[in-house]
Amino acid sequence: MEYYDKVRSFSEQKLHDEITRLNRTLRQVNPTSPVYQQVIGMIETAVEARAELMFTQQPAFKKKNEIIELGKIEETIATTVISSDVLLTAIVTQYTK
Repeated sequence: MEYYDKVRSFSEQKLHDEITRLNRTLRQVNPTSPVYQQVIGMIETAVEARAELMFTQQPAFKKKNEIIELGKIEETIATTVISSDVLLTAIVTQYTK
């Protein structure tokens, strides 16, 4: 979790620099090496952190205290009374088809 927390604290420019550095490192690592997959995971974490940072900087995100009134909902519950004979006949009819 250390790298995750580290990249979440970076500024946008520092995240860009970190992703660039990791991509350079990735080009130097052997693709069959386990380190290759680790560097790919680090790149994905940094890219996600940058996307999250950019999303939180959008003006629409900063207006989170606004409430939008969408309308009112009315609920009506309708129940029908069915005698047990009618219900039993309907069930038997369905099973005998």
